Amino acid sequence: MGTEHLLLGILRAGDAKAAAALRAAGITLEAARLAAQPTLSGEEPPKDGGITAYARRVFHDALRTAAADPSHEITASDLLRAALRDPTGGAHRTLDALGVSAASLLG
Repeated sequence: MGTEHLLLGILRAGDAKAAAALRAAGITLEAARLAAQPTLSGEEPPKDGGITAYARRVFHDALRTAAADPSHEITASDLLRAALRDPTGGAHRTLDALGVSAASLLG
């Protein structure tokens, strides 16, 4: 699983904030699926079929954010922000392929 899968999962699950922000930018699940296909070769797939090293870093980044404020719960918005921070990640590359600026979503 790479960060493009996180992006697709957020769109599919329909999270109130994160998915709404993606849809407001004109991103549909179908378009994101098509745009994500070429990005899947950007990272070395994990040998065990699990999470890519980059996706693991995204989860750790979201966890660090939540740990800084014990009353904060990790949300899909936290995961989306973490997934879009690195321009070499699959989620960022998927948005690039769709012509959407990750910076506009990170606002």
